[in-house]
Amino acid sequence: ANHFPFVMRGLAPLIIWVLLLPVLLPGLSSPSLSLQLRATNSNVQLIEVCPDFKTEFVIAQNVGNEPVNISGWSITDGEGSVIISSWIIEGHGRLIVASNRSTVSVIYPNEEVIEYPREATVKGRFTLANDGDEIWLRNGQNDTIDGLVYGSSSYSGAFWIGPPLSKIPQGDVARRISSGEESKASNWVIIPPGRTHLEQAAFEVIAEPFSSPENALARVI
Repeated sequence: ANHFPFVMRGLAPLIIWVLLLPVLLPGLSSPSLSLQLRATNSNVQLIEVCPDFKTEFVIAQNVGNEPVNISGWSITDGEGSVIISSWIIEGHGRLIVASNRSTVSVIYPNEEVIEYPREATVKGRFTLANDGDEIWLRNGQNDTIDGLVYGSSSYSGAFWIGPPLSKIPQGDVARRISSGEESKASNWVIIPPGRTHLEQAAFEVIAEPFSSPENALARVI
């Protein structure tokens, strides 16, 4: 008991530092920082999700230069998971995880495909809801690496910022258009599978108007 005041005096600077930490570092609890801290390897991202087509499929891409071993990683919707037993994604390489290899290979003929459940372990009931769902990419330690929230999902947590992406219509896919670390709807677009998405751009041109069809043939030739 005689040592108690000395112990308290020794702990005082530590207590003051803990109390001041949120003030000195206000971004510590911000969603964006949480997203940065949660990813053990953010070079692997979900870039395309298709919940309602002839096959359900998810595409993951390594946006870095070095290979990433994703053995033991999983894709989950919270009710079921597809577990990848052994795979390495090369730098800037992609991997499609699909319920039907032959269908998705027609759209993406030169891509690496893992078909579940034949080539991957499925636990629980893994089925992406057409109206809305959450889908997460997790590493072997079950850390969330990336995700997509869409449609009627009511998810509210640290791994997604803002409202969900809108519902993905039948036959369309959600495609990532930004490789930024933050997971939010503005990083995604909804388009038909296999279609190229290009950002709008403005160009300066020199043009000469003419009437058509009167002068069209001469101008074209």
